[in-house]
Amino acid sequence: MSEVLKDMFADAESADARGDRNEALKEAFSKAEREASGNRWSGSGKMVKVAKEAQIANERLEMFAERVSKSLGADQAANVMAALDEMTKDVVSGDFTNAHFGGEGGTPGNLRPIDLQAPAKILVPRFTPLRNEIPRTKGIGGAAEYRRILGYSNANIGGVPDVTPFFDSEATTNSFGSLSLRRGAKISYAMDSHAVPYVEMSLSDLVSHKAQFASLGYEDLRALSHMALLYSHMIAEEKAILFGRGSAGGYAGNYSTSAPTAATAGTFNSTGGSVLSGTWSIAFTARAGVGETVAGTPTTTPVVITAGNAGQIVVTVPTAAAGSYGTNVYASSTATNVGTWFLGFIPAGEIATSITFNSLGAQISGTAAQWGALGTNANTTANLGYDGLLTVLTTPGVSGDVNSTAYTIATAGDSFIQDTCSVLYQNVYADPDEVWLNAIQSKNLGTFFRSAAASSANAAFRVNFEQTGTATVGTIVTGVYNESSPTRKCLDLRVHPYMPYGNAIVRSRTLDIPDSGIGDTSEVRSVQEYMAVDWPQVQFTYDTSTYWMGTLVHYAPAWSGACTALT
Repeated sequence: MSEVLKDMFADAESADARGDRNEALKEAFSKAEREASGNRWSGSGKMVKVAKEAQIANERLEMFAERVSKSLGADQAANVMAALDEMTKDVVSGDFTNAHFGGEGGTPGNLRPIDLQAPAKILVPRFTPLRNEIPRTKGIGGAAEYRRILGYSNANIGGVPDVTPFFDSEATTNSFGSLSLRRGAKISYAMDSHAVPYVEMSLSDLVSHKAQFASLGYEDLRALSHMALLYSHMIAEEKAILFGRGSAGGYAGNYSTSAPTAATAGTFNSTGGSVLSGTWSIAFTARAGVGETVAGTPTTTPVVITAGNAGQIVVTVPTAAAGSYGTNVYASSTATNVGTWFLGFIPAGEIATSITFNSLGAQISGTAAQWGALGTNANTTANLGYDGLLTVLTTPGVSGDVNSTAYTIATAGDSFIQDTCSVLYQNVYADPDEVWLNAIQSKNLGTFFRSAAASSANAAFRVNFEQTGTATVGTIVTGVYNESSPTRKCLDLRVHPYMPYGNAIVRSRTLDIPDSGIGDTSEVRSVQEYMAVDWPQVQFTYDTSTYWMGTLVHYAPAWSGACTALT
């Protein structure tokens, strides 16, 4: 084609000029087609006239054909006109069909626009309610230190005994050090001291130069990376605030509880499922918010699936380890040497007698089956973080109440809230503000109240009628009155997306003690608040990290409690 263009535009000074003239020529054909649909280049150097409006276009094309004939030999002129006819016949005749464009059935599509909407849609919910609401204050040094006065005489708190104020000023004596004096009795105090080490948080991301440059005009990948990294850090902090567990001194450390065990863990059911034949031993670990304990002793009576069969493993539900969020279930087959597999998770509040697993889950070890292949074969329930709300409020002696009673909310209703609030009031006169629930437990609470209302002769539902003729009918539980509250307070019921199933927090946000020196029962102490670090480029990537240093301090956990066995 380049030789044809040289012949057609021999007087052009360069290849670029010839290309420009060729494009101008094609535009002339397109213009002619627009002005007079039905005109067609005949292939013989003549334009067939079918409309008067095409007269000018025809004359121009005839002049071009005449110039080609005069300036070139007969053979060359014929070749040029044939090439020109091939280049333009579809354009001029309007014969383009959808097949020319491709893009369907796996063919490339280059001749039509792509309806690609920019930028990319981001379908990632971001829930950080605790992080957004808990106060953040400035910290310094290497730890947050504070002292607490837990009680004094006659306050009925902190384990300090009462002292009678009555005495006879002429006869009653009391000891003050080495002296015995006629004075009223000396009061006592209970105090403690805390040093909570600061910890660090950081996450990182990178964008390659190639990806960044290739995406220009559609998505700014560096901006997307910064945004995703920030939100990822915030969500990680939210989960840490809820159920983090620190390993440094001053934090809860790893679970001291052992994983549950069972002599016989399950049976084989051939009615369904796809678990392969083998001799399957079952073992359990106790699960924390992050991490798990080492596996308990595997079952002495394995589940046997005979050769040639496939089926289900029906696992007897063990009692969850005290304080854990539930139980991880693993299967291992020494007979077939297929390694260890994660079957699933049983929440602490699960009250079913057995759980049926239709298939093996994720493989933990692809080599010889041994329980040491579970994770790192170490207790990983604590890490380098701090203690979250659930960790503190499920620790006996620290929490105001660890309510481990198994409640079925759909039938027991708000009993778990009332019972916990009663204990908190008896212990420290707490008057909580809110309850954080898993979504399923919140739904079950609504089911209870709807059922109770429907079965009552005085059932009352709020009905909102609109002028459009529509109506909104139903109930939703947004608060529960505390039956133990001296102020008759209504607790806010709130759903947390990351609350482990079966758990709930009954929480006091503040204290009704004016001179307590505590604004909020918990606060985030930040030595260094959120910062972004754009690292120097040492390779063809843009590298970024987040950084934060501080801790979560719980000043008054005795004013809050947790429920750990809800369904």
